[in-house]
Order: sequence, then structure tokens, then C-alpha cells
Amino acid sequence: MNLIYNQPFDEKDGYPISINFGESFTIGKNYGGVAYLGNTRYGYMDSSAKIEKAFLTQLSLGNANVGIAEAYSKMVENSGISRYFFKLTHNLLGDPEFMIWTQVPDVYSDAEIGVNRMDNSIYVAGCGIGDCVVSAYTPEGNVYKYEMENNGGINMTISPNSAIMIYRHNMIPYFPPLLIQNQIYEKSQYLFASSVQIGKFVDSERSSRGDVIFSNGVDFVIDATDDVYIGDGVIVYPESTLIIKSKKTVTIDGALIKSGGKFIVEASEIRVQDSFVAENEAIIEFNPLKQ
Repeated sequence: MNLIYNQPFDEKDGYPISINFGESFTIGKNYGGVAYLGNTRYGYMDSSAKIEKAFLTQLSLGNANVGIAEAYSKMVENSGISRYFFKLTHNLLGDPEFMIWTQVPDVYSDAEIGVNRMDNSIYVAGCGIGDCVVSAYTPEGNVYKYEMENNGGINMTISPNSAIMIYRHNMIPYFPPLLIQNQIYEKSQYLFASSVQIGKFVDSERSSRGDVIFSNGVDFVIDATDDVYIGDGVIVYPESTLIIKSKKTVTIDGALIKSGGKFIVEASEIRVQDSFVAENEAIIEFNPLKQ
């Protein structure tokens, strides 16, 4: 019987530890994984091999939920003292609801999905998005999930400024373009989207025009994979921070950063128009990404 030693959760050689072997795989800033499966302290090659095989069998049977697959894999028959280490000390670090890809994931295209943002709702439809989940994150910080059982579309009575994500098992999540107008943010938030447009009137489908205001000392981050446009009517008030991150181009046109407000842009290319205004004692940082 061959012994496998994994760094424990509590202490090693009588000394407390701040991080263990499994945690190091999940909390790394630039390399962390979504989950880790392993023993708390000890494992045995024969038992560990059986639980790994049982786990993979569960995936092949369609139990792609990592928590369910881990639970069922512990039901595999074993014998000897190692079974107690094998079953009772084998743990999941990570989100138990995570769905593991069981094939090369497909990718949605912009042509397949349509998102219409109206004054008081958002309508999502498109080809091939049946059996998907549409998740919405509202400006108030609420999260809603809608299950789409067919391709008929979903009408969500929520703020049109909500960030949307569409996902399904074995699909890379899709983040449609985000258009924000006529909105006051008073809570710190992090938003992820593809392309982003922010301003007094960036969406022709809506009749409700208005400024986009960051106030009440918020720390607001917008992380985009595509271009970002900051237009007329974007106002950052004192003690508030607006951070824009983009892997492509950020265009700043008409925004106002008040004295004491903070505006940070990190992008591959940053374009600043003459209409951009930063008052005295406003904090401005432009950080071009290295190509």
C-alpha cells in the first residue's frame, strides 16, 4: 500500500499553516483553478485511484455537477483501513455547483443572440440558446436567473442597465454588450461584459435619457473584453472611483470627473476627446497595456 501525503488544513509538524496544498491551486490570482479534489491529510494510491475512476465514471454518466460527482464517487466499494481515509478525508475545495466541461465547449456568436434593452425590461432571444440559463445582475446588486427551455426568448422585467450572462453546460458563457444610461450608482460593483457603452444616450432603443452618475463614495469597476465608450453624461463625484479595464480600446468623450473623484483606465489603447473634463484635484490615471 503506497501512501500519498497531502499538506493538511490545520498544521504541519506541530505548527499552524496559513495555506495548504489544495488551497494553493484555487486561490492563485492569475492561475487559480475553480476546484480541487483531494485528501485532507493522507491518501492511498489504491483507494485514491478508485475514487478518481468513480468520479470520472460519474462525469461519463452525465453527473457533471462537481459536488454530485464527488458525493457519488465516495460510494465506490473499498476494503481495509484505507477506506476511512479514502472516504472521510477526501474533500472538495471550490464551488460544489460548478459544472465540469465534458467535451470541448462551444462558443456563442453575436449573430446567434439578440438582446433588446427597453425602458423597463430586457428581452433575450436567439438561435441555439434553448435550455440555457440567462443570468442578470442589476444596478441595485440583485441577481436573477431565468431558465430558457426553448428558443422562444425571455422577457425580463428588470433595469435595462443590468449586466447579462448566458450559459449552458459545455458552452463558454456569453456576455452580450452592455449599454448603460440614465442611472445613478450608489453601491460599489464589479461588472464584466464584452463591449460597453456608457452615457446620457447610448441606446437608441430607449426613450429614457439621463446621466450616469457614480456617487456616495462608490468603487466601481467595469471589466470588458472589447471596446469601451465613455460618453457625454458620465459623472464621477468626489470620493467615488470609476475603473475601466479593456483588452482593446477605451474612448473617453464628454465624461466629467469632479474634484476629489477618481478615474482609472487600463486598456490596450486609450483615446481622449477634447470634451473630456477633469476638474482640479480630480485623480486621473491612464495605464496603456503592454502589447
